[in-house]
Amino acid sequence: MTFISLQKRLETKMPKGIYIRTEEHNKRTSETMKGRKLSKEHKEKLSKIMKGKQNALGCKYTEEIKHKMSLARMGENNPNYGKDFSMEKHPNWKGGRVKVNNYICIKKPEHPFPNKQNYVYEHRLIMEKFLGRYLKPKEVVHHKGTKYPIGSIEDKQDNRIENLMLFTNNGEHLKYHEDLIDKRNGG
Repeated sequence: MTFISLQKRLETKMPKGIYIRTEEHNKRTSETMKGRKLSKEHKEKLSKIMKGKQNALGCKYTEEIKHKMSLARMGENNPNYGKDFSMEKHPNWKGGRVKVNNYICIKKPEHPFPNKQNYVYEHRLIMEKFLGRYLKPKEVVHHKGTKYPIGSIEDKQDNRIENLMLFTNNGEHLKYHEDLIDKRNGG
């Protein structure tokens, strides 16, 4: 198929300005452009056209086009218009339980010390329930590793109260770990 017949086919079936670029066409175009220098006026014209946001094809949108695109997705034109996607109503809701660094977290927006996404580590919640009070932010809950090896994924998710230990701060927690290492090494 020659370039002219391809161009005629495109003009009848596709909107003006959209062309299928074959490898042959690109090669021919680059050969004809070799050695040509664009005038200053032509470069300025191209520069004005290409200002704005870049799309998937590498072209840039003008401010006018960007504004029209944003208007097209506002209000009732937006597929999510009027839908309530808060927590349990969201299609990806998994009951408020997620794993973060192999620890289980629970969605608790009403908790006094949640993270930025309103999650609290489950082992902290279990210790709070056992003590009957909220834990202070500096208090550390340690997994003893009674059923699984310390530091294993299973140990981090074993949140039975008999597997948990509370320290008033991280310094005490680290000292406990140092003492464990000393005991293992016979010291």
